[in-house]
Amino acid sequence: MNYSYLQQYVANHLRTRVRRFTPERKLVSEFSVPGFCDDSFWYQRLIELYPAGSLPPGQPVFIAAGEKLIYAFSPGESYHYLIGPCLCEEETGFLYNLPVLPKKSETGTLDLTEPTLTYSVNIFPCTLLSLAEDTLLLFYADTPESAPTPLTPSALISRNCIEDPHAASVWKNFNRLLLHNMENNIYHNPYNQEIREYTALENGDVDTVRRIQKEDYNARRGLLSDDPVRQELYMGIVIITLSRSAAARGGVSPEACYSLSDAAIREMEACKDPASVHQVARSTQLRYAMLVKEQKGNRPAQDIPETASDNLHISHCKDYIFAHLNQKLSVKMIAEAIGLEPNYLSALFGKCEKIPLKQYILREKINLARNMLAYSPYSYIEIANYLGFSSQSHLGEQFRRFTGMTLHQYRSRYGKEDFLQDAMSQRDVHQ
Repeated sequence: MNYSYLQQYVANHLRTRVRRFTPERKLVSEFSVPGFCDDSFWYQRLIELYPAGSLPPGQPVFIAAGEKLIYAFSPGESYHYLIGPCLCEEETGFLYNLPVLPKKSETGTLDLTEPTLTYSVNIFPCTLLSLAEDTLLLFYADTPESAPTPLTPSALISRNCIEDPHAASVWKNFNRLLLHNMENNIYHNPYNQEIREYTALENGDVDTVRRIQKEDYNARRGLLSDDPVRQELYMGIVIITLSRSAAARGGVSPEACYSLSDAAIREMEACKDPASVHQVARSTQLRYAMLVKEQKGNRPAQDIPETASDNLHISHCKDYIFAHLNQKLSVKMIAEAIGLEPNYLSALFGKCEKIPLKQYILREKINLARNMLAYSPYSYIEIANYLGFSSQSHLGEQFRRFTGMTLHQYRSRYGKEDFLQDAMSQRDVHQ
């Protein structure tokens, strides 16, 4: 069998590059048409996955790279072939997609900016049918006669593409519902109510959020499910998702916003009746508003810089602090982690947040201490050690300065007795 001839034929037919490997992943040869320009970013992503066993064994597959580029992988008995990238003009989804992962910058820190996902004009288009035909040509040229019944090109496409039988149904039901609602004067909640609600949340205006929650538009909510509990669950997820975004815009750490969202949705999922689901969603929305209020520190709205929540460096800084509250944090440590100079970070944080960075770190540690006092069985000294304070008395001193209460007073007033007893009993069992 003249494998090189077939390899070159497919490269010319599809106007792309075809690489031939041994089953041990050693590159044997490659052919490409004149003027072809490979996308090295996606190729490196593919090679990172290729030896990891992330592709199904023994069958040809398509692998999407971004929105338009596509590779084909053909694992024969003697050789494996990698075809592409090709430019797929057909609108479809694929089962296998190359992930976009953050790269490390020259300083060793993570570069969180998105890579350029464009493609060169020298990567040529082809149809899925042509790609399937040529992939199977290479595959069956190196497949033993005892192999299963050969795949057809259409079967290969069906096996690798995501069918969307519901798309047409959604569009049909959308039009039907739209006409039905218009004919019967049925409307959803007024949009200005949603704007008022989440603007208030973004500004940390807890009282306004509470007042808007009492506005009764229940009869005008969309029907998302015929099951009452699932109806409230879906509505609750919408409320929490919008609240999470508003709180992040209001300056709350995105990691804190996502974590609260995760916890609330899991709690709603465990509820057995609609009223409980609704209560979790609304109380979580208020919690988001309170977090924003704490973040803004009762400052007048006109004193809050518009760019505070939009600054990427500030967002990364807050995320790092939130994830390392159990350490002795310093400005230098945070600056190095996010790739900034310490003095610049301090000045930028103070300008955007109207609070010194060291003070912000201390405030976040105190907030976590409050949660641990209310919802954990840990002793005062254990909480102090966990949060990186030099002693229990140091924690107590700072805690009283922020809250006006001692550690004991706060736990006595806000500690959840049932939770603490249950946690203590579980802790004793594990010990």
